[in-house]
Amino acid sequence: MAIITLTSDLGLRDNYVALVKAMVLSNCPEAQLVDICHEVEKFNIIQAAYIFGGAFHHFPENSIHVLGMKAPNNKTDRYLLIKYKKQWVLCPDNGVFTLFYDYADQAEIYELKKELYPDSIFFMKDTLIRAACDMANGKPVKEMATATEEYLQLLNFQPTSTPSSIIGRCLYMDSYGNVITNISKQFFEQIRRNRTFTIHLPGLRISEIAASYDAVPEISALALFNTSGFLEIAINKGQARQLLFPKNINLHTDFNISVEFED
Repeated sequence: MAIITLTSDLGLRDNYVALVKAMVLSNCPEAQLVDICHEVEKFNIIQAAYIFGGAFHHFPENSIHVLGMKAPNNKTDRYLLIKYKKQWVLCPDNGVFTLFYDYADQAEIYELKKELYPDSIFFMKDTLIRAACDMANGKPVKEMATATEEYLQLLNFQPTSTPSSIIGRCLYMDSYGNVITNISKQFFEQIRRNRTFTIHLPGLRISEIAASYDAVPEISALALFNTSGFLEIAINKGQARQLLFPKNINLHTDFNISVEFED
């Protein structure tokens, strides 16, 4: 039984997700459907890359993943089929793949044949899902797509560093109000070298890494490395985004976070 996962910015207010699933059920009724997320901010491929990138590789080998969003100012009519980390990913050629591709595991990248999978207004349903169903039904990749080395590549927003500091940025604010950064535990420890540190945020300073959300009293701020291995700022039983941005918590996802180390 094939597994097909869905990640999009379609939201759940309209019937769009139902139409996507109807296409799968009509063409591949044996497939097991899994929703990763449909509440990605509209056209926010950075957010999509974080949400999807932390989830897809936990699925069984050869699962088929459909990433259904386009980037702002990106009018591509090219669609990619990618073999990566023993998974299959279908997405527009909008650079989203390169935001979570770490090059440690080499990817096989193909372009879907336009005569079989033409662009459409509802490309997730009519283009990507059609390809996903064909793959789930056993259609060979060579009949669906051609290998390519040409695809849009974006900077994956790695943090920068000096011998005594790290400058990162917010990647995402989750539904609990936690602020998730692009500073990985591996990068943090590489620069830290067992030194003491201070994390600087708007109106907030943190000098310890907590083991869990309950490691501090309720309504106290903490920093920890989340299950995806990224530095996260949280409030025990509260929302960090409300503390950092009490006036406008929904628009402030693009800001810097600095960590200073002391010798």
